[in-house]
Amino acid sequence: MSDIMNRVYESLQMFDNHSITIYINDHAYDTNLFIGLAISDKLRNDFYLNRSTKEFRFNINISDTNTYKIFEKILKLQIPENIGDKIAIDFLKLGEEMKSKSLMSFFINRYGNDTYTTDDILIKIKYCNYIGYTEKIFDFICDNIDSINHNDLIDSIAEAGLDFAEQLIIHMKNRNLNTNDIIFSLINKNPIFIEIISYLNDDYTEIRYAIDSLKNLSTNEGKSSIISIFKTILDKSKEKDFRIKQLECELTTTKDELTKLRNENAKLKQEPKQEENNKNSSDYDTPSSSSSSDEEKKEEFDSMPVKEHRHKHRKHRKHHSHYKGD
Repeated sequence: MSDIMNRVYESLQMFDNHSITIYINDHAYDTNLFIGLAISDKLRNDFYLNRSTKEFRFNINISDTNTYKIFEKILKLQIPENIGDKIAIDFLKLGEEMKSKSLMSFFINRYGNDTYTTDDILIKIKYCNYIGYTEKIFDFICDNIDSINHNDLIDSIAEAGLDFAEQLIIHMKNRNLNTNDIIFSLINKNPIFIEIISYLNDDYTEIRYAIDSLKNLSTNEGKSSIISIFKTILDKSKEKDFRIKQLECELTTTKDELTKLRNENAKLKQEPKQEENNKNSSDYDTPSSSSSSDEEKKEEFDSMPVKEHRHKHRKHRKHHSHYKGD
């Protein structure tokens, strides 16, 4: 705020004061010329061109409606409080449009340092050209790449520009990090990033050669389409190869399991037979003497002629009657 006061004092020495109106989109602010000249270099330049001008218009995209209220306080030389991220970004954009270092300072003072967190890294990437950056920002991104939303990171890098993107990719490659997804995402976001195609790894050698050959023949849109097609083909090929290997592993596992089941089944079938064989072997090895004698008599009786059977049967009955009479 002190810089605005100093510039107001300078204006007092140079111009006659009169009322002016500043428009931010559809919001009108009545103030005096001295304050307007102190806040905005663009307003000063326009006034130099036409000193009868009393209205100055600026159009930007305001994300927080409270920005309008705080801007009104600034015109009254009041110190604003409770400036959040969105308002700070609004003042950065408004300051750029109005050529106002004073307005941009609300953002730069808040984020213009080389300490980073996952909460502010995207903002610092997006507006790095305003607040400056060192290699520390690339170190932080590499260390926390898995914790940063990929789509938000691409959006921020796209805002930062080609030079920042190229430095980041080089930094990632020096740390052996895969940069392919970032490269393709940036090219799909904006064809201007076609220049970083040369940083693709060896898996995409064919694309690098193709793009080098087509650079002088294609528009940026055409290049982006070609890259998208090549990437789709390679990705499908990799997916197919992976699936084949996966099926081969599954087939090998299934064969091993079937072999194991066959062996177990065969073993289970052999066990009852072995038990039966063992039992039969035991019966033959230890026959009773009476059973053996009876069998021998039976075989002898069966081998006799019929007459001998009868004779022997009568003899047996007489012998039995003899014992009975006794």
